[in-house]
Amino acid sequence: MLKTFCAGANLKALLQGDRCPSALKMAVPLLERKWDQGRRTGTIGELNNLGNSETRKVDNGKRVLIPRKIYDNAFRIAFEAISKALPHAQDINFRSVQMHERVTIGGRLFTTKNRSRRSAEIFFKPPDCEDLLPGVITGIFSIEDGSREVFVLSIKPRKPASACIINPFARYPDFGAELWSTEFEEEIMCIPATQPICHSESRTWVTGVVVLKAITSVGIQKCQFS
Repeated sequence: MLKTFCAGANLKALLQGDRCPSALKMAVPLLERKWDQGRRTGTIGELNNLGNSETRKVDNGKRVLIPRKIYDNAFRIAFEAISKALPHAQDINFRSVQMHERVTIGGRLFTTKNRSRRSAEIFFKPPDCEDLLPGVITGIFSIEDGSREVFVLSIKPRKPASACIINPFARYPDFGAELWSTEFEEEIMCIPATQPICHSESRTWVTGVVVLKAITSVGIQKCQFS
């Protein structure tokens, strides 16, 4: 896989360099259009633009109570994004919400891990962090306010891979692949559905370690991880 990636990178470097033969330079516009047309892996910049997308529920939710201490900050951020105040909760410790198993964000389906693990494995950006982190969706909740329904996702982030594992992908940051642990943190992180989020593709690297790559949709991009 790395050999294939390096060969592709070398080809693009050759076509953009001064030593590229004039006959090949004539093909550059055609190749660039083809590369852009089939580009579904998503660079970090592209993934950051996936935020603020329209969110729709796929089916009716189930009324549940969730701990305010864990979820209210994410709901507050979500309501501020639509210039509204978070509705007052009658219970001091809990808030009444709708719980969903599936939701579409920007036209892409996301689910909880109990519904479909493949559609629950994601990369996301926490509100207080600039980096995209991998995790799995454990819950999807919403509060309806008039004609608008505001969504929040609860996510278990992955643990980093052991520092003793050699990471060959560190030399190619633009490729977007990274090594992570197969284990997840115990603490749940909550984000509004307006935060950048995308699916991820994974392959086993060694025991206890997976290589992950962010993709813009499930089932379209097949990463050639060995």
